[in-house]
Amino acid sequence: MNIAAASHDGLPDTIAPERLLAKKIKEGVATPDEALEWLRITAFMRGNAIGVTACELIKKHFISTSPTTTPGEHIMNINELPAIGSPFDGGIYAGISRGENGQPDAPLILLNEKPDDSLDWNDAMKWAEGLGNDARLPTLCESALLYAHLKDQFEPRWHWTSTQYSSDFAYVQGFAVGSQGYAHKDNTLRARAVRRLSVI
Repeated sequence: MNIAAASHDGLPDTIAPERLLAKKIKEGVATPDEALEWLRITAFMRGNAIGVTACELIKKHFISTSPTTTPGEHIMNINELPAIGSPFDGGIYAGISRGENGQPDAPLILLNEKPDDSLDWNDAMKWAEGLGNDARLPTLCESALLYAHLKDQFEPRWHWTSTQYSSDFAYVQGFAVGSQGYAHKDNTLRARAVRRLSVI
């Protein structure tokens, strides 16, 4: 198999101009077009087998080090996700949540914060959103995922979801046996907040 040898800095031992592009990728200053051009040139020069190495280097030295987002967008490389139940990004990683209403599937983080008391639905919504950085109550579907993967992180009581049953009622998730139902928004129940991440 024709695999290019790596130079002392961990990048394929190419020549200019591809060597210059490789250097920019390593330093995290290459544009996406430059990274793809380096991949194209190197694959052509070294054979298709280099494509695997090239992709790994772009992922390591370009995607994971270049600025990809502004605060609040939470865009990350999907290969950087931890094991379910691991501390991550200000909370605990709960797994991949199915997208709703045309949204893509995305990693879900259960945030560490908890309100001091039980809240009615409107106050629970305000509390979660008040945490900032795209925090919110989990949807009904996300709550089922939280029960499946992180049941031990919840009190065995009813918790609010952000999903409304009607103008006066909202869905709730039980963390004792996993039941779901709905309750009048004036009831005071427990609440937790989540955040979804975007991935590349």
